[in-house]
Amino acid sequence: FASDVSEFDTLKEFKADLRKKLKAQFNEMVDTQRENKVLDKVIEETKFDVPNRMIEDEVENELRNFQYRLQAQGLNYDDYKKYTGKTDDEIKDTFKEPAEKRVKLGLILEKYAKDNNLTHKYYKPTEKSDEACMNAIDLAVKGGAKVIATPGFLFEYPIMEAQTKYPDVSFILVDAEPKDKDGNVQIEDNVMSIMYAEEQAGYLAGYAAVTEGYKNLGFMGGIAVPAVIRYGYGFIQGADAAAKDMGLKAGDIKMKYTYVGNFDASPENNAKAAAWYNEGTECIFACGGGVGNSVMKAAETADKVVIGVDVDQSVESETVITSAMKNLGDSIYGALEDYYNDSFQGGKTVTLDASQDGVKLPMETSKFKVFTQEKYDELYAQLKDGTIKVGNDQTAEDATGVPTEVVKVELIK
Repeated sequence: FASDVSEFDTLKEFKADLRKKLKAQFNEMVDTQRENKVLDKVIEETKFDVPNRMIEDEVENELRNFQYRLQAQGLNYDDYKKYTGKTDDEIKDTFKEPAEKRVKLGLILEKYAKDNNLTHKYYKPTEKSDEACMNAIDLAVKGGAKVIATPGFLFEYPIMEAQTKYPDVSFILVDAEPKDKDGNVQIEDNVMSIMYAEEQAGYLAGYAAVTEGYKNLGFMGGIAVPAVIRYGYGFIQGADAAAKDMGLKAGDIKMKYTYVGNFDASPENNAKAAAWYNEGTECIFACGGGVGNSVMKAAETADKVVIGVDVDQSVESETVITSAMKNLGDSIYGALEDYYNDSFQGGKTVTLDASQDGVKLPMETSKFKVFTQEKYDELYAQLKDGTIKVGNDQTAEDATGVPTEVVKVELIK
């Protein structure tokens, strides 16, 4: 059968290839969903109704694109449904929320562009590689872009190249700095790097988790890049601070800590999270893109909880009790505003912390039972004025080196 329907000689090889392709397709779908959350704040604060027909049309369009992508990988849509056990409606449901946000965002940007005599377009790299990211930048410049916003460490080297290749174009690099292949940072006057004090957001999340009564914690990061490390180290410090304030003894709070080495939603990451929950972990801070979706699925099965990252992930699963957030929407909007007001902060890296409202917890959607708004405001004020100081990714060589008095960290490799 395998040799009849594919280039493989055995059914085992055919299944392995099918599983690999399905995993890649699912990760792409998850990435698409997460990308739409970057401008959630702008969308949520713009109140208007969108006709259902527009949303339904966008869902159908996304479903067709999904089917075409399956075919391009040699997969049949009906086989996909059989393999995953999903119905048409269940698959469409995964597209509905991001489809609605795309429609809303499109309407918002169209109006903003029209009001300000501007144009805009989204260029998505075809894959996660330097070449693909650079090709997307090239296309944007050829399309007439004068300012380009790019997210994350995948754009470090492409922006390093683009900043000199296109000196008349301004670049906003979020969560990263232009670096060469040896890791050397060089920022030209046409580049503004926006970084965040993720350690402060992690601190707030850790403090809240222990206040809520969780004593067996977990941190599951994606790749050990500086931003992820800062989240993790802050989480440890916040948990330890809360434990000390509660009068707990050394070792009363335990934390499993790991980097899984990817940012994927995968069976492997789901299995790891499930194992942690089965071993007694009550709350996992999932810090790694699609890794969070794997942890949420495990939490739903185990009836445990998750802390989200970067954006408010409460809409993604009932298991999310809060999210350690960066104020992405406001910071990008502010950078664009500076550009159009001729005050672009090029040639430097700007780190946004609590003093600039750059990080936060979404208290309005958090599912806290003990941790109060009053306590949150108190901690935030102390982060703002420097009373509370949180170590960043330079604090220790690994998580076990982060200074604690109560929290015992177990590094899982």
